[in-house]
Amino acid sequence: MRQIFSLLFAGTALFGFDLPTLITQAQQNEQVQAYAKRAEAAAHEHDAVVASYLPRIDVGASASYIDERGSIDVPETYKAYAEANFVILDGFKRKNLLDEKNMLTEAGRFDLEGFKKAVSLQVIQRYAELQNVASDIEALRKNREQLAEQLERFKLFKSAGIATEEDVERLNAAVADADYQITARQFESDRLRSQLELLSGAPLEGELTPGAVVLPEKTEAKRLDSLEAMAYRVRALGYAAEQADSVYYPTIALNDTYTWYDYKNFNPSFPVNFVDKQNRLTLQLTMNLIDFGAARQQKQVIRLQQEAQALELRYAEKSAEADRALALKAIQRAESLLDAAKKSETASDCTFAVVKKKYEARVVDYIRYLDALSKATESRAQYNRALSGLNSANATYIYNLGMDPKEYVK
Repeated sequence: MRQIFSLLFAGTALFGFDLPTLITQAQQNEQVQAYAKRAEAAAHEHDAVVASYLPRIDVGASASYIDERGSIDVPETYKAYAEANFVILDGFKRKNLLDEKNMLTEAGRFDLEGFKKAVSLQVIQRYAELQNVASDIEALRKNREQLAEQLERFKLFKSAGIATEEDVERLNAAVADADYQITARQFESDRLRSQLELLSGAPLEGELTPGAVVLPEKTEAKRLDSLEAMAYRVRALGYAAEQADSVYYPTIALNDTYTWYDYKNFNPSFPVNFVDKQNRLTLQLTMNLIDFGAARQQKQVIRLQQEAQALELRYAEKSAEADRALALKAIQRAESLLDAAKKSETASDCTFAVVKKKYEARVVDYIRYLDALSKATESRAQYNRALSGLNSANATYIYNLGMDPKEYVK
C-alpha cells in the first residue's frame, strides 16, 4: 500500500486561520445548517409516525339554544365529552410508512455527512488555489526587488557615463510590468479569499499556520455518503409503494366516547327521561371493495420511480469508481510534476546566480539577465503550484475514498 505521504502548503502567510480551523468553521456554515435542519425534519417525521400508533384522546364541549321550540325540545343543552380513538389495524399502512420514514431519516443523515465532506474538499481546493496565487505574487515581488536593485545600479552607472538611457528605461519598463502583474494576481487573491470567507463565515486576516495533508497508509474505499443516501431513498420508495396496497386490507378502529349532558328550562312535566352522562363504545371496520385499479396503478407509478432511481444509483456508483481511479492517477501525476518542478527550480536558481554575477560584471547583456531572472521566478512559482496541486489531489482522493479530508489535514 501507499506509504503515508505528508506535505506542507507553501506560500506567503495570508490570514490568521490554519486549514483545520477553516474547515471546521466552513462545516458550520448556513448551507450545512440547512442540511442539518432537513435531517432533523426527517427524524421528526419518523417520530410522528411512531406516535400515531398510540391512542388519540380528544375533549370538547358544546352549548345549544332554541328560541322557537316544540313540546319535546329542550331550550338549553350543554355537553362535554372525552373521546379516545385507537386504530387496531390499518392494512399495514403505518408499518410501511414507518419504514419509509426510517429510510428517509437515514438518507438525511448521510446527506448531511456527505455535504460536510464535500465542504472540506472545497475549502482545501480553494485554499490550494489561494496558495498558488500567493506563490505567484511572492515570486513576482522577488523578481521586482531584483529589477529595482538593478535599476538603481544602472542609474548610478548612467550618472558615471558607463550606461545608456536605454538601459535605464528598459529596467524601468520591467519594474512597471512586474507591478502590473502583481496587481492583477492580487485581484485573483482577493477573489479566492472572498470565497473562503463565504465558506467559513468569518473574515480572514493575519497570518496563516501551514497545514499538511496526510494520505493514510492503508486505504480502503467505502461507499460515498451521497450514494448511501440514494440507496436509502430507493428503499424508501419500495415502502411507499407497499402503502398503496393498504386500501385492499381492512381497517379496524375502536372509539370510546364519554359524554356529560346538562339541560336547562325544559318542561319537567313532559314524560322524557334525559340522561346526564353516557359512554359509547364503537368498533368500526372499513374495507375497500372496488376502486377500479386506482391503488394498483398508484403502486406501479411508485415502483417505476423506484426503478428509475435504482438505475441512477447504479450509474452514480460507476461514476464514483471512475472518479476514484482518476483521483489516484492525479496524485501520481502531481508527484511527477512536483519532482520535475523541484529539479527545474534548482537548475534555474543556479543559472540565475551565475548570470547575475556576469551581468553585474557586464559580461552578459540585459536580455540574458532578464531571461534568467524570469525563468528562476517562474520555476519557483511552478514548484509551489505543483506542491499545492499535490495537496489538492490528495484531498480529492481521500474524498473519493468516502472519507472526510478534514481528518487528514495536520
